[in-house]
Amino acid sequence: MQQHLALVGHEEQLRTPDGREHWTQTNKVPLWDEHGGVSGLLGSLVDVTLRHAERARLLDEARAEGAAARRALEEQASEREVMERALAQSQLRLREAVRGAHLILWSLDPQGVLTFVDGGGLTAMGLKPEQLVGESVFELFAGEPQALEHARRALTGVATTAIASVASNIHYEARFTPMFDDAGRFT
Repeated sequence: MQQHLALVGHEEQLRTPDGREHWTQTNKVPLWDEHGGVSGLLGSLVDVTLRHAERARLLDEARAEGAAARRALEEQASEREVMERALAQSQLRLREAVRGAHLILWSLDPQGVLTFVDGGGLTAMGLKPEQLVGESVFELFAGEPQALEHARRALTGVATTAIASVASNIHYEARFTPMFDDAGRFT
């Protein structure tokens, strides 16, 4: 109070002679005389030990809940990493199996553009997947009317199977299977 300012809501920890700890809240306001000097002090001291104990309990509880949530997230992240590794391994095995087999798997978007192509059958044709993805099936098979007819039917939602020839010397069984999303739209 040497600066003659009020002290409001100041909390401090006190220790009793027997060693117990208490928290108090102090409020002090100077009393002024008619000459503008401090003539006294009005103060209050309130025991806020219970409020501090409740605040500490809530803080401990929040920390425990935060730690439990962090552990749960870490477990989920770990499980996700395991699943992602298993998926990557499965995809690798499938890719190796497809590339080792004498077949070609492919998919088209609704406009007839190849979005995926892979398989050991490409090797027999001297092709690589990256050469075909993004190409139009209508341009690639412009000289193969039977293949184009089956592609058009599949793009309308009709599944078909055919024995076809490419370049008159490569014969294959072609299955055209339309894919639909959950709303039943052709994808």
